[in-house]
Amino acid sequence: MAKKKRQDERESIQKGCLIFCEGIDEKNFLINWLNSEALADEPGFANDIQVLDFGGNDDLPNGLASYRRMDRFDEVRHLMIIRDAEQDVGQAIRDVQSALRKNGFQAPESPCHWVYDSENDLKIGFLLFPTCDADPTPGMLEDLCLEILAEPDAGICMCEIDSLLPRLEAKRGRGLSHEPKTRLHAYFAVSDDYVGLKVGESAKAGAFDHGSARLEPLKEFVRSMIR
Repeated sequence: MAKKKRQDERESIQKGCLIFCEGIDEKNFLINWLNSEALADEPGFANDIQVLDFGGNDDLPNGLASYRRMDRFDEVRHLMIIRDAEQDVGQAIRDVQSALRKNGFQAPESPCHWVYDSENDLKIGFLLFPTCDADPTPGMLEDLCLEILAEPDAGICMCEIDSLLPRLEAKRGRGLSHEPKTRLHAYFAVSDDYVGLKVGESAKAGAFDHGSARLEPLKEFVRSMIR
């Protein structure tokens, strides 16, 4: 769960294209992706976009309110929100829309679409991990990360991990409350390069294939911010 952020902890606005995301792991994942070699030929990805962490999902309304009061918010021309879909996609969509409307913004009708907010003179859109497209499914960033592991032997490791976890659940007599996180961090734990690292740190260390086709919907939507 993302840590709640205080007003005085919030980063100042520096750029006109903003991505608001859920927590420090998502922020670091996105920053490392935007600055990756896989996107080196994408003009503006590394230089024109700023990623800001609004805290946990429940903090989005207050986060939007805080950033809206900051200096230079009137210079923002694109505002994108990214958060996990969690288990209820419909509720996640409604929560984002409600947070926007509560703060006087126009809200897109669905993910992966921009709406022009004429009163605030900016375009607003949102995406949900893990799919980052117009047809979101339940899940979180860790689900996406599991699909874009970069190491050649990742499939072998995950096969063994996935055979172990059901046996562990059976012996313990209870299921895993955060299965994607458990699977991903189990993979990190058996690696030489990523053991003990968080998702954002692992992204910087090269754990993920930033050029994966699974990231294509995210890339297309981000690309539309700077056209």
